[in-house]
Amino acid sequence: MNHILYLGYYSTQNHYRICSPAAVTMMDYLNHAINEAGFNTIILSPAQAGSEYKPREEESIGTTSKAIFLPSYKSVSKKNLFYRILYKIYRERDLYNELRKLVKPNSIILVYHSLALINVLKKLRKHINFTMLMQVCEIYSDVTGEHKKRKRELKWLKSADAYIFSTELLEKEINNDNKPHVILHGTYISEIDRGCKFNDGRIHCVYAGTLDPRKGGAVAAAAAAEFLDEKYHIHILGFGSAPQKESLLKIIDEVSKRTKCKVTFDGLKSGEEYIRFIQSCDIGLSTQDPASSFNNSSFPSKILSYMSNGLRVLSIRIPAVETSAIGKYMFYYNNQTPEKIAKAIKRIDLFDSHDRREIIENLNTLFKSDIKILLDNLTRYNNGK
Repeated sequence: MNHILYLGYYSTQNHYRICSPAAVTMMDYLNHAINEAGFNTIILSPAQAGSEYKPREEESIGTTSKAIFLPSYKSVSKKNLFYRILYKIYRERDLYNELRKLVKPNSIILVYHSLALINVLKKLRKHINFTMLMQVCEIYSDVTGEHKKRKRELKWLKSADAYIFSTELLEKEINNDNKPHVILHGTYISEIDRGCKFNDGRIHCVYAGTLDPRKGGAVAAAAAAEFLDEKYHIHILGFGSAPQKESLLKIIDEVSKRTKCKVTFDGLKSGEEYIRFIQSCDIGLSTQDPASSFNNSSFPSKILSYMSNGLRVLSIRIPAVETSAIGKYMFYYNNQTPEKIAKAIKRIDLFDSHDRREIIENLNTLFKSDIKILLDNLTRYNNGK
């Protein structure tokens, strides 16, 4: 069986590392699809564990995968420039040394795009001729607003040999040389109906995602409650820093004083608890700020999570969603104001005939066929060198 190295910030229940829960879910899905295509995988995670030191660790994942977690060092103060530099040197050294052991000439490395990996992979490419399959979910300089770094980031992305893009718009911007690629909007896993709806007579709307104010989705969802009545309940699920949570709670408290709609922050949920909570709701909200440049290309993974659990989905009208494979099954609003979001929520038909789970299942079948073809072609090309 052929082997693929999957490099990305990854975590498991047995070996916790600090990284995006959405990214881990995506990596789990893609790793499983690669295994089904006939390839063994090694997941290499440089993610840190927290404030305490942890040595290099390994974990088997089924019979066809294993995860390697690099050493995790004690966190250092941002004010201590010397130790921050040393910390970065140690981490890049560990990653480079591990890659030198694992990567052979013409190996396929699947890289979950991260700016932090660029220097190490550039150095590795000077010594080993490997095939780099880049998983691109967004252009990070658009998210951070560091537009001066965008040119360097795009140059790096265009150096890959093949791609897994989250949107057609990303493919058009990056893949100017028409290199092999597939499109994966997110995880195409349809969840069985748990039969666990809220039974209080309200229409339950949920925003599940980051609390980062740069994306604006959590605040927008909470603010819309002011223009809804007692028939509705807005839930916010999410992850973020302590100041971000505190700021959101203040907004919820202020909005709650001006409306009969119930609005609550329900914390961060994962696994079965997350699935059951999402399925308890009726409408999923994808309410990020359309003015942010990252919306020109990134696909909100929460949309697929909502659909896989049978929810109707309301999204801001942006090209990345509207031109996607599921664009015609969405409900949209056009202007990023609480009142417009609320009006769009009220217009949603909770009894329309589209089966969201069936749509996700069809996408799953199509993607697994596409990724197998891509990997088989890359393997044949490498073997023919």
